[in-house]
Amino acid sequence: MTRSDTSYPKSKIKILLLENIFNAAVREFGAGGHMEVQRLFSVPVLTSKTLYAIILIAMEDIINA
Repeated sequence: MTRSDTSYPKSKIKILLLENIFNAAVREFGAGGHMEVQRLFSVPVLTSKTLYAIILIAMEDIINA
């Protein structure tokens, strides 16, 4: 596998950046082929159960895509 190969298309990977992320980082993800990059500026405290639920929902989206 070469460095440019990925196991899933970059254009379908969703990136969620939490607080204090420079605009340059968002641009770099976009330049790298990631089409769905979102930022949250005010993030509530996440419990492990909430984070686990978010991950499960994301995995369902991938499986059902």
